[in-house]
Amino acid sequence: MLAPYANFVFDAPAQQSTATAWVGAVTYFLQLYFDFSGYSDMAIGLARMFSIRFPFNFNSPYKASTVIEYWSRWHMTLTRYITLYLYTPLSLAVNRSRIARGKKVSTKAARTLSGFSMMVAYPTIVAMFFAGIWHGAGLQFMIFGLIHGVCMTLEHAWRLLRPSGQVSRNPLLHCVSVFRVCLTVLIADIFFRSTSTASALQLLRSMIGLSGIRGKSVAPYDLWPFALFLIVWFMPNTQQMLGETENGTHAPPARFGLRWQPSPIWAFMAGFALFLVIINLGNSTTFLYFQF
Repeated sequence: MLAPYANFVFDAPAQQSTATAWVGAVTYFLQLYFDFSGYSDMAIGLARMFSIRFPFNFNSPYKASTVIEYWSRWHMTLTRYITLYLYTPLSLAVNRSRIARGKKVSTKAARTLSGFSMMVAYPTIVAMFFAGIWHGAGLQFMIFGLIHGVCMTLEHAWRLLRPSGQVSRNPLLHCVSVFRVCLTVLIADIFFRSTSTASALQLLRSMIGLSGIRGKSVAPYDLWPFALFLIVWFMPNTQQMLGETENGTHAPPARFGLRWQPSPIWAFMAGFALFLVIINLGNSTTFLYFQF
């Protein structure tokens, strides 16, 4: 349902007005979210049918208030793999090198320009660079990874420079942070989806009104994907509905009381979902992440 409009915009980025470019980018942003969320849930569910427990791989990433938190919620198994086999070895190598040269590896040392550059920025950016090219060969995937790496580095710098204990609890600032993360991910996803760097830059030009296209409006029914943000931001995810946590602890109550239990209401909802699946069996769709 989301793919046709996103494909239309990304196939002709230079021919979009500001409005159509934004709607197309946001539509793909949501398409990727629900595609990967559904893929992760099905993989875990199918494995559970054979008594195999797969680790959680998706935990409402668009609710994250930092890019660092985003990667702890999005493609969680890949994040762990990159952390364990790339980031950690790089960080250890840097620390050992500094110790061998008589330099400190403390938090105070990380607050210096040279310490931060080598101990934080270097392993973070390199790790995310390789996370980008893991998804595909092309300059656009490198830029995708570097956008995330640079943003994570800036967040690490803010955490180190912020006075100890100064953590804002302001709900408005939290919402602004969530919006900032979503905007950052959306821009990175444009490079992720585009066939080339030139196409991605052209779509970004269209989004800020530099395409030269005027008067190309968006029909009201093309805006329906924006309603999906109500699900993305406010609804509980699958593991919250099932009351499961990865470490086996008791999960907090799901929002709006949407905790699964054997009841007529949940039976009806499951049956209705199955009905929707059956009537759409003839529609062919391809999971975006199958290519990775």
